[in-house]
Amino acid sequence: SYLSVNFANKLIDSYLKAIETNIISGDRVTIPYIGSFKRTIRSSKKFRNISTGEHQVSPSHYGVKFTPKKSLIKLMNERNDIIQ
Repeated sequence: SYLSVNFANKLIDSYLKAIETNIISGDRVTIPYIGSFKRTIRSSKKFRNISTGEHQVSPSHYGVKFTPKKSLIKLMNERNDIIQ
């Protein structure tokens, strides 16, 4: 009882669309064993354009923050043979 590639793609697309919709609406989305996503507000900031030297302000905007599960971080750090 294998899934067809087409059905699997539709399933993954609808799953990701549901995650996207919930993040946009401001809900925290948790994926078991992986971590959680939440919408954040990034405040406006002053910066200097290095090409022109002009001072500018970036407007406030939304961002997405990902917080991995502690168990995932632990598993990654147990595999320290990769980082040497």
